[in-house]
Amino acid sequence: MFLIVLQHFDPAIQLAAFWERGTAADRSSDLFNNGRVNYCIGARLILSGVIIRFDLARVDKGTQTQLSLPIRGVCSRQTIPTKAQAMLMINYSVTIDKRLAGLLLLLASMLAGCTAKISTTAMPDDMHMPADFPAAYYQQARAAGAKVLRIDTKSSLVTIHVRRGGLLARLGHDHVVASHDVNGYADTSAGRADLYVPLQRLAVDEPALRSAAGFTTQPAESDIEGTRRNMHNKVLESASFPYALIRISRLTADRPNLSVAITLHGATHTYEVPAQIATVADGLAISGQMSINQSDFGITPFSILGGALQVQDRVDLNFRILAAIHS
Repeated sequence: MFLIVLQHFDPAIQLAAFWERGTAADRSSDLFNNGRVNYCIGARLILSGVIIRFDLARVDKGTQTQLSLPIRGVCSRQTIPTKAQAMLMINYSVTIDKRLAGLLLLLASMLAGCTAKISTTAMPDDMHMPADFPAAYYQQARAAGAKVLRIDTKSSLVTIHVRRGGLLARLGHDHVVASHDVNGYADTSAGRADLYVPLQRLAVDEPALRSAAGFTTQPAESDIEGTRRNMHNKVLESASFPYALIRISRLTADRPNLSVAITLHGATHTYEVPAQIATVADGLAISGQMSINQSDFGITPFSILGGALQVQDRVDLNFRILAAIHS
């Protein structure tokens, strides 16, 4: 039986029942002398083109469990022995007629369709807020009759201006990093808001935002991709720290400054931030500017050539947040 591994699959789980014609022997030279039949049930975990497969098989000489790791279309299998003796199982092909081949191809396409549906609904950023986000607080506040507002993601924007530094700064670019995905809630009766930003969705150097920031050049797409890769892998380490969390206190229109606690890269730092708060239909509009140092959060600003070309520690943030009645 040939097992073809497709590349670029998202994580998925498949359950299967199947028949195999295989061989087992103590020595590789005897593998093709001991043919036998397996009746198997199993589970398959598909991870980006790699299939990890666990089988429970009924074979000619008893029952055994198998764990296989086929990679890039080549089936390499390690058998977990039921006795002290180690065994090696290798699949080999059998001839099938055209009608059966067509049926198998149809079945394979149906399984691929199911896998795509499973992976689409399992995107964590689409379905889950951070584990430490205080969603329960806002559920309880709303149940108690408080006026809870929800952040209007489509109407909210945070931009971050990142500037170059070092002796060779003229060879680099200033950058605009933006989030169009600010989420969260505000409790106006308590003067509190909690927001979260999925860092993997940060946009880099959108032309309209660069123009609004007064940057007169536009980096090439390859340069933007390099900036995005360095930002996620070497600066934010967003695989380990996927969100930025923001806690806002003293959220009332008659106070000139907000208390803003930002949790980023595993560290929390609090700032006093002047802001403009306006009452709009069914909610609030909050806007302002602030500056932070990357080193406040244990982040080392990106640099190359021994610091001759680097990113400045200080970055400037501009924010416009709209919160409306949570329906």
